[in-house]
Amino acid sequence: MSETTPETMSETKPETIPETAPEPTPETMPENPITRSLSSSESNEFPQHILLEHILPKLPAKTLVRFKAVCSKWRTTIETPEFARAHVLQHPNIRSVISIDYCSSFTALNYEDYPNLDFTEFKKRDKDAYKDESPYIVESCNGLLLLICSKDEPVNKQLPDHLLYFRFYFVVYNPFLGPASSIKIDPPDNFLLRTERDDAKDYNFGFGYSFSRDDYFIVAVNSHMIANPDIIVHLYSLQFTRPRWIRIDISRRDDPIIEFAVPWYNLSGILINELLHWPVNAVTSESRQKMIAVFDWFGLDQFKTMPLPREDFGESDEDDDRSAFSLCCLNDCLCAWASYNDRTVVEMWMMKKYGIDGSWTRLFRLDMSGFLGVYYGITNFFGFNRSEMALILSYTDELMLAELYLDPPVYKPYKFEEQVKAVNYDPSFMSPLLLSLSQDQD
Repeated sequence: MSETTPETMSETKPETIPETAPEPTPETMPENPITRSLSSSESNEFPQHILLEHILPKLPAKTLVRFKAVCSKWRTTIETPEFARAHVLQHPNIRSVISIDYCSSFTALNYEDYPNLDFTEFKKRDKDAYKDESPYIVESCNGLLLLICSKDEPVNKQLPDHLLYFRFYFVVYNPFLGPASSIKIDPPDNFLLRTERDDAKDYNFGFGYSFSRDDYFIVAVNSHMIANPDIIVHLYSLQFTRPRWIRIDISRRDDPIIEFAVPWYNLSGILINELLHWPVNAVTSESRQKMIAVFDWFGLDQFKTMPLPREDFGESDEDDDRSAFSLCCLNDCLCAWASYNDRTVVEMWMMKKYGIDGSWTRLFRLDMSGFLGVYYGITNFFGFNRSEMALILSYTDELMLAELYLDPPVYKPYKFEEQVKAVNYDPSFMSPLLLSLSQDQD
């Protein structure tokens, strides 16, 4: 066990986005060398289209918020859907996550440059679409968050499995843009089916983006439906001329029944190569096999399965709410991880060439029993920073960095506790509301 001390860990005070979120102005924005240079006489000779089309899109979203105050042309350009798309394509991915705590506040953490961690807090605002309810993060894509909210009563974050039974709805939200970026979406009709055994593992969701179609989509699946011969998937596209849920029937009459291995509130579909992936169990009358389910909206084989690195992947999890195996995205690659020895040992594999079973490569196998903070298990892995440290979320709701390449591993907690859910996050200026409006005008 390695303890963090003031000498080994530098703490960065979180930067808070205030509730009123006042726009910066030239008078209130501190002068910087870039602004000073652009206001000089030489700036008139600099091609503006180079600046707007090739330089600004490469800057972080946090910087662009300030640069909107430079001049009206910059502000107008940065707020267009075209610039938002260019920013997503040109701005390099950073190692960051966004999390939600028990007070329904969001915090973004850029952990790329340790120990210079960058925190940004987003406080709930009176004008937010979910202002009267407690949101829960499902997933993030290109800076947009997919949230689930309940209409009837505040959500108990410690028991989110009951959330769906209190008239839930979806919110697509960009924390950087605030209330104007939010849209509310009702769930598909007849999605919830009451049974004698309600289980959070019966449902799951996905949120993704297709570059080829310039389309964001939400997927909602009910495993009560999956237990039938055919699979029924509900899909919502933000780019439909009239956005709505559509139902997709997929025939799998000769295949095993598919059950989600991880509850939706711990893990939603992992987006890799524009496809959604879930850890599942394929169940027959004689066997129960762990594997990966893949949903491809645009392909001929819309629902298929992929094998894990080996057949005996992870311990048996039939009598435990915590799955012994799961999936994650590390540095843009599909990864599968499993626990052994009563969850004190974790093993991680990466598919280095997507779709090639032989490209599964073991990254590490580590013993966590020496560190109390992760003794009860790990909920998720997120990525490796420049120092080759991995960001993990422990089963005790604490985000921490880990030097997994050391023997034994060294964990570096930094008082980022009571984080109910965290997802990978790339800040952007994408607005679902503007996407819908631009589609209506086409």
